[in-house]
Amino acid sequence: MKRKIVILIVCILCVSLLFSACSPRLVGEAKAKEAGLAFINMVFDVNETEAVVEYHEYVGLTYEDGYAIQYGTEEPDRVYVIKVNPNEIGNFDYYAEVNAVTGEAYRADKAWELLKPMTAEQQVRVDELYTHDETWSSALFEAAEPETGPEAMKWFQDKFHPDAPMLPMIYPGSSEDEVLRHAIDVEYYVVLRDGTIYLLSMVWPTFEILMIERIN
Repeated sequence: MKRKIVILIVCILCVSLLFSACSPRLVGEAKAKEAGLAFINMVFDVNETEAVVEYHEYVGLTYEDGYAIQYGTEEPDRVYVIKVNPNEIGNFDYYAEVNAVTGEAYRADKAWELLKPMTAEQQVRVDELYTHDETWSSALFEAAEPETGPEAMKWFQDKFHPDAPMLPMIYPGSSEDEVLRHAIDVEYYVVLRDGTIYLLSMVWPTFEILMIERIN
């Protein structure tokens, strides 16, 4: 009888180890919340202390030669989503994503509604560019990209990697802001020489950060 009990215990332990080997250990909601809030506070210079934490699993991808490929055998991306002051329709003041396995926060967003208003001089300038533009918004976009680039570079270096060698920033595009009249959200890829890639969004002409994400 004792022998059967021992065998049963061994079988249970083996099954338990099998499942634990298949699923990585997660850092837990408490540590994810701490990491997400710390990242939000650092990026946006705020002091948030409370947030809602959600766990999500997304389809995993394989990256080969710069392309995202799905073979169907990839592990899912396990992510804790951190939301500050979420409402019933899903909006939030601040947002972060934390790797559920490593505990590293890699993305932070700020709600458009929290953006500071333009100065009177900035609003007059963008309104004039918009009014005298023969092609809808082209003058705004042409002014936004070259003016925002140096500001985005300086902000990134001051906040994240003041001494890291960087390649020239890549400008993938921009869009008109949904809150500030005629403001432009300008996006940049920041590539470090070690291969690390970030995507950031800065608002022109106030040069306020809206989002940053470490891609790899």
